[in-house]
Amino acid sequence: MADETTSEKVQNWVVGLNEAIFGAAYAVCAALLAGSGLVDPNSIAWLRWGLLGFGILATVLVVVAVVVRARSAKADVKLSELILREAATERHQLLDGDLSPLLQLLAEAVYAESRDKQRELAGLVRKTVTVAASNVVAPGVAQVRANLFRRSGTKMTLDPGCFSGRGDKSSRILTKDDETYQATMAGKYRLVRKVDDPNLVYQTFLTMPVSAGTGSKGVMGVLTVDSLQEGDLTKSDIPVMRVLAAIAAAAYSCERGPRRPG
Repeated sequence: MADETTSEKVQNWVVGLNEAIFGAAYAVCAALLAGSGLVDPNSIAWLRWGLLGFGILATVLVVVAVVVRARSAKADVKLSELILREAATERHQLLDGDLSPLLQLLAEAVYAESRDKQRELAGLVRKTVTVAASNVVAPGVAQVRANLFRRSGTKMTLDPGCFSGRGDKSSRILTKDDETYQATMAGKYRLVRKVDDPNLVYQTFLTMPVSAGTGSKGVMGVLTVDSLQEGDLTKSDIPVMRVLAAIAAAAYSCERGPRRPG
């Protein structure tokens, strides 16, 4: 029972640390959009500063709490060390090797000088988002598949080329009657730990709305990942999915055209 409690503590603390790190990365996406002139800065100012403040506050709280726990008992020292080791290895690789280049590519797309170049780079960003999702969501799981669906009217279909990972691309069309469509339009993610459908190969999936601004009008699509085994996807994967979905939303916004001077 003690081991189970320790395992739960580790997972909860890692989730908290992930939210702090990726909350700040999410704010970078919002800042890029605000600076580009593609989106009204006032409409996302609360998001940009709120997430940045949340990231800073959560990081401070995590660090302070880890120190307090480390001083309180030997078991907590081991717990803290485990948390820090996991954060240092997985998150460093993710931020430095995956998210950093992706954010740089997004910045190039946002500030491209011509409309054609902006659309070209924006499409590349979205494709790279699915590649990143299939590799960095559920680290250590080899059979993850990622798909990016684009909204068109009252349905969502796979964005051409925006697929990566295991097997074939998704052939699904999400409509108003689909639970994922409904959750996406409401601005909510879906984490299904065990799929209750014998016709599907995968056993678990996670979806994240791709949206700019608030309300259903800002929904551009949905980013999904799925895996073969129950338990492959957990709450700890939600923060990185949120950031990747925000990057995809920024890439869609780029297609509105390049920034106008003045």
